Amino acid sequence: MPGIPLAIARTDGQFLLIESTKKKAAFLERAAAELGLENVRVSSERAEDIGHSGRRNSFDVAVARAVGTLDWLAEWCLHW
Repeated sequence: MPGIPLAIARTDGQFLLIESTKKKAAFLERAAAELGLENVRVSSERAEDIGHSGRRNSFDVAVARAVGTLDWLAEWCLHW
């Protein structure tokens, strides 16, 4: 959930929150809406799928919570 606090602190940026668990993604969408965070979008896709989609090389920064080992995380974020 690092995206919500970052979106609050950095209203000048756009944030894509990736959460593959639909229930958690719905919570993030609801939280962003209730907080009035117009700079947040939520995706319920898997991170590795987003890296292979049409959104390659379209992000400036990637942050993550405990999702796996650092080598896995680096591989997933490489295409972003």
